[in-house]
Amino acid sequence: MRADSLEIENLHPIVETTKELDKMWLYCIIGIIIFFICLIGMLWTYFHSERLDLKRHLQQKGKEPDFKNIMDSAFRAKKLYDELKGKCHPDNFSTNLILFDKATEIFALIVENKYNYRELILLKERAEKELNINI
Repeated sequence: MRADSLEIENLHPIVETTKELDKMWLYCIIGIIIFFICLIGMLWTYFHSERLDLKRHLQQKGKEPDFKNIMDSAFRAKKLYDELKGKCHPDNFSTNLILFDKATEIFALIVENKYNYRELILLKERAEKELNINI
């Protein structure tokens, strides 16, 4: 029988190269797994953010944000709030229990809607009617 003509003197370099390739593939797989974990984390954060929930909520209602009320609330609400909290405070109506109860309810709504100009305007009209005051 004839022996194979290809003789390899030393197998050590071939074995080392194979080990290095195995390590390289292992690092690539680990890198891909880390990439997908980061991608899933970013997508999870995006789809569970308050911004997206608010956007979906507005789309379901079918109305756009009221930018006029936003601007009025930013620049006019504080002044109106200060006027209303002074005039509608329940201590001003302590002698009349009926007006005291109404003032307590209106004052609670005023504090709740401190930064909502549209609601403060409605509460102003309600206070003028129910509490018989001029603001």
